[in-house]
Amino acid sequence: MSPGRWASSGPDFSEQYREQAEQLARRFAIMEGVVGVLLSGGLTLGDADRYSDIDLFVYLRQQSLRTWYFGEAPLPEGESRYHDLRLDVSYLDYEQEQRREWSTTEQWSASRARILYDPEGLLAELLDAKRPSSEELAERALDSAATIRFMLERQVPAWLYRGEAIAAHQVINRATEEFVRLLHLMNDSAGPEAGWDIVLLESLPWKPDAISSELAGIMRTGDLSTSDASRRRYALLRVLQSCWSSIAPGEPFEVRADTGRQRRMLRDLSARATMSLNEFLERYDRRLLIQSPAFDLVWIDREAEEFQVRFSHDRLQHLLHHELGRFLDDQQRLLRELAESSGKDVDS
Repeated sequence: MSPGRWASSGPDFSEQYREQAEQLARRFAIMEGVVGVLLSGGLTLGDADRYSDIDLFVYLRQQSLRTWYFGEAPLPEGESRYHDLRLDVSYLDYEQEQRREWSTTEQWSASRARILYDPEGLLAELLDAKRPSSEELAERALDSAATIRFMLERQVPAWLYRGEAIAAHQVINRATEEFVRLLHLMNDSAGPEAGWDIVLLESLPWKPDAISSELAGIMRTGDLSTSDASRRRYALLRVLQSCWSSIAPGEPFEVRADTGRQRRMLRDLSARATMSLNEFLERYDRRLLIQSPAFDLVWIDREAEEFQVRFSHDRLQHLLHHELGRFLDDQQRLLRELAESSGKDVDS
């Protein structure tokens, strides 16, 4: 099976479904205002079984779509039967789709979709424009890892401390779902909808060893006790740690993903002392400026001709010697690292 493919355990109807999809595309192609036709869904991923649909997305010019809404559409929108096959058709405003921000699931589906009709290449251009870059997917992976670690390192222990085992298990379930999404992000994929994300795990180019058995153990809830929640929590943390060098290269696992962003940004500013605001915004998220510990170390000089982002080494020394206790453990480590990297005295 090729990467990203799937085989049903039942009879395969994919050839019959694809022939019907192509016939439908030819039918739409001769209609006024049709920009393109896209085949999506499970049919593009491998076999088709009795539960499969022909998922067609028909992109139209706005005026043509309006006339279809007044009864001119050749087929009903949504789910219906067509020649004894299950059909799911969506009619879309091409111009509106250009402006609309697509969800991660829509981006993933588009990346696997098959163009059946696109005479002007407009559909191919649209799909290319909506495809997230590798850099964007890497940022999403960091966000995902930060979310998982917050759930496992903060929320689950809190519920276990309170004696609420069911709540702890629920959070672990959500963290597990997020971890499956993370694995797809690490493979430069926005990630499919629930169900497909698990089914296609084994076909990912990179994944932790024995990931299916690891996830089976993590998803097993046992007797829903606090001890079993602890087991599941540590198992998920362990498999997350095995992915860490790919998620945050050069960062120890002890440094959370959200702290890692701060770390890179503050190291850069500490070494340079100042950076134009425009350059900063090209490199980093503006929200980092108001997150701790940057909140106490970085300021924007508005008096210069071009706004400057400045780093205060004096303020860093003051925090280390007089206010370190008000920072979280990760932030304290970061402050010490910044002082060490700049060659400043940390202990005095």
